[in-house]
Amino acid sequence: MSRQTYLAYLPEESRANEVLSIAATLARQREAHLIGTYVLPPITVYPMVGELPQAVYDGHTEIHRATATAMKQRFDEATTGDRFVAEWRTIDALVSPVAQALMSHVRSADMVIAPYYSSDEDSPYGQVAETLAMEGGRPVLMIPQYTRTDVIGEHITIAWDDSREATRAVFDAMDLLQNARSVRLLSVGPAPREGSNTAMPGAEMAATLARRGIRCEIDHLTPDGRSIGDVILGRVGDMGSDLLVMGIYGHSKLREFVFGGVTRHVLRNMTVPVLVSR
Repeated sequence: MSRQTYLAYLPEESRANEVLSIAATLARQREAHLIGTYVLPPITVYPMVGELPQAVYDGHTEIHRATATAMKQRFDEATTGDRFVAEWRTIDALVSPVAQALMSHVRSADMVIAPYYSSDEDSPYGQVAETLAMEGGRPVLMIPQYTRTDVIGEHITIAWDDSREATRAVFDAMDLLQNARSVRLLSVGPAPREGSNTAMPGAEMAATLARRGIRCEIDHLTPDGRSIGDVILGRVGDMGSDLLVMGIYGHSKLREFVFGGVTRHVLRNMTVPVLVSR
């Protein structure tokens, strides 16, 4: 029997409900192998402070081991007795950044499910999901705070721009697309010129999906003065989509990831989960 592997990253209790509920729903639908993870982060030592006393290190370890225990309990409560396989891992980052400590686990998963933190939030976990998406080589399902958790992947919108990243995202999402009730391929840009040989954006990808038994509607919108990110988010809301699939763009700068304008705008303002690939 084929069984997919999902990895859920659970950094803190305040974001556990959304991530756990969606991860368990997906694992239940597919009888997958779900791995829940908590990373014991390294302590931050600033050069101007000097050597810290051992009590500080001990206190740091005690706090995060207590959080790991609480997160494991939440994970067990959400998965015990279900028909999918559930596994818990507490990972000690030692001196590595949290994302790097997770990387080997991420790269052997079919999909990663993680909370998204905008740059406006004062959180030590703010760059983890971005790093996993940019360096992990696996699709990351980013979960916004306060999103619906009772349904996921029934009505999917694909943000399509005929790029390498968007193509990767479509094929990484294939299992979700095949199980969706409706799929919409959305492109944003100037309208094709009348009488030109240019096909409707997304037509070739829609045909490929149709060969896999996935019926999708092609939706092309012109910005009309709005940003592309606003057009995408508006259409997702108008059509009642519960999942957005998109490629992401960005680069590394001083160990932080700087996303492209559309990617950054969509992630900071999303109200539904977004499956991203690079």
